Amino acid sequence: MASVRFAPSAFRWNGRVGVALLPSLTVLAGFGGPVPCGVMLVGAMVRPGTQALYVGNTRVCCALASQ
Repeated sequence: MASVRFAPSAFRWNGRVGVALLPSLTVLAGFGGPVPCGVMLVGAMVRPGTQALYVGNTRVCCALASQ
């Protein structure tokens, strides 16, 4: 029986990636003006809804984008 070289697992660095993105998001929000702030706000509101409506291997955001 062949051994498996790579076994996928859960992504464990979400906290580290979030901390690494904070400086760039702060600069974008501070110097970007209302448009980037609005995009970030809408993204923060839409993301939980699309994750809650997970359907099989496709996400609802793909269905929304195709409309």
